[in-house]
Amino acid sequence: MSTLKNTVRFALLVVCALWLAGVANAQEAKRDAKKPEPKITSTVKEIQGEVSWIRKNSISVVYEHDLQKGSESEILLPMDPATVRIVHKRSLKDISSGDIVRVQYIEELYDYGDRQETKLKARSIRFVKPRDDKSPYKGLGVSAAEPLTLKGVKSDGK
Repeated sequence: MSTLKNTVRFALLVVCALWLAGVANAQEAKRDAKKPEPKITSTVKEIQGEVSWIRKNSISVVYEHDLQKGSESEILLPMDPATVRIVHKRSLKDISSGDIVRVQYIEELYDYGDRQETKLKARSIRFVKPRDDKSPYKGLGVSAAEPLTLKGVKSDGK
């Protein structure tokens, strides 16, 4: 008698587990059906400006200065160091903040209907001219002349 009860309980447990798995699968399929495929529009653009900083995976370029308002326009472009093309220099290490560059990049617009996403990626970086001594971005990196310290503010002992 107890083996019959155990068999019925086990069968009931299996049926409930299968039912729950079916409900979860149906909810997941419903959620996937709601995601529309985006309409992707790619445009190749080019911008020239002054490098405000450059790292291994991105470059930031200031392309417009408004002296009257005291503002500037800047763009941050992600890049793949393995595929980005460098023109007039040997590598990314030869380009520094303050240099004038012309960057060709791809702008991809993902249109989901109710929202849009824009993704940028640098394709080529063309060195135009070296940094000017008047550049506000000259020497933004850590220099050997002024090492960084972790000391706090000195007190006068009071």
